[in-house]
Amino acid sequence: MDGGRDYRQSQFNRVTQSHRQPGSAFKPVTYLAALQETFDGGPAHFLPTSYIDDKPFTWQFGATSWTPKNYKDRYFGRVTLEFALEESLNSATLRLADAVGLDRVLAMAGKLGFGNLPPYPSVVLGGIEVEPMQLGAMYAILANEGMEVQPYAVTAVVSAKGQVIEGHELKAVQVLAPEVAYSMDFMLEQVIKHGTGMGARKAGFLRPAAGKSGTTNDSVDAWFAGFTPNLLAVVWTGFDQKEALGLTGAEASLPVWTDFMKAATAARPDGDFPMPSEVVRVQVDPLTGYLASRHCPVTMEGVFPKAMTPLRMAVAIRISNLAIAQTIDALPTSSLSRLVRVWTAGRSARGERCALPDFAECPFGRIIGHQSDSGNSLKPGSQRGAFSWGSAAPAE
Repeated sequence: MDGGRDYRQSQFNRVTQSHRQPGSAFKPVTYLAALQETFDGGPAHFLPTSYIDDKPFTWQFGATSWTPKNYKDRYFGRVTLEFALEESLNSATLRLADAVGLDRVLAMAGKLGFGNLPPYPSVVLGGIEVEPMQLGAMYAILANEGMEVQPYAVTAVVSAKGQVIEGHELKAVQVLAPEVAYSMDFMLEQVIKHGTGMGARKAGFLRPAAGKSGTTNDSVDAWFAGFTPNLLAVVWTGFDQKEALGLTGAEASLPVWTDFMKAATAARPDGDFPMPSEVVRVQVDPLTGYLASRHCPVTMEGVFPKAMTPLRMAVAIRISNLAIAQTIDALPTSSLSRLVRVWTAGRSARGERCALPDFAECPFGRIIGHQSDSGNSLKPGSQRGAFSWGSAAPAE
């Protein structure tokens, strides 16, 4: 625990005594509420591979309206929940909270140790003040397979003869189902692999890890909370006078987190997050949501409850540089109204983003959709789940 720069200058412990806004580091609460709704058998299904719109959104509450913007005013259209969390998209997260219900988001926050929060939509984006220790305790629940364990700075006092003079009995309470916690861990893993936490990988921290950055308005508070299967750390960067840093959580706190974790885990055993028996990880076709075949030009990994695992297989037929993806229950290939044509440029799409308005500038290639029977078509989007659906465009 490091509560400040110099104890001789200030005895104020910022870990346990300061109250700061967590910003986007609080977003997992909304995604957990959505996952919980799904695992509880609710009418709506929200999984990492489920889609949500990322475009400007206005939340009406009473006579007031609120329209927060995405970072740098960038919007990606139709995206997966996994992608929305990776890129910390405000609008997509708000739409998800609206779909799930603010009451469920607040109830989930209460389960994770944040009680008596005001019923305002700004809570969804971390517009509240919390102690850094509180935020660490929340992420510890995710790291501990859904179990809450009371944190102690000193676990025990032992004599030279090994006798326990004073100690604490560690008690674990199952706050989240292991399947829900693991699904959230999976999404937070993608943040470090592909999203705002990717700087950890670039800096050489290659162990399995999950985490989330957080930045408040005007960059006053910068966070990174992350964990491996056996170690968690939370880093907050800011000024006591709440002056602007001019840095995001990924810029200010992630490098500190990475340096600490590289040193602290060097002598620890390596390993993956334990996967509960009631969930499966599979590769799916992002265009259809069906199981990916070896011919699919683009695939996306997802976590599913066993009862909701995709059963249909996506089939791809390659013709020169043209790949035609078709589900096995669709019409024959002669019926273009059921086909999705994907033109690839022969470049790897792994880790690349493609949400540009111009087809030709897309690093992945072109994604073009024939009009389906429902009038929907696929427009330019991102590999890994940022596909935009809209009215049909003429085929090339």
